[in-house]
Amino acid sequence: MEKDTTLHYRPAYRKRLENYQSRNVEVEEKVMGLGNRMEKVQEEKPFTLEDALQEAFNMIKENNERLLEMRKS
Repeated sequence: MEKDTTLHYRPAYRKRLENYQSRNVEVEEKVMGLGNRMEKVQEEKPFTLEDALQEAFNMIKENNERLLEMRKS
């Protein structure tokens, strides 16, 4: 039996870090009205577990960077 180590998590961490660094930081403004609500339903892609994990990783990374900045000042 293989022993669980942090080495097994390294490839996933690297992939999430690359996604975090290559993400689009610009906030996309979406104006919703009665006329375009049907279009909105069609263009949404399903929210997967992978998306949720990446979102959580991004939030943790951003919070860690903020904490480091607070410690420096």
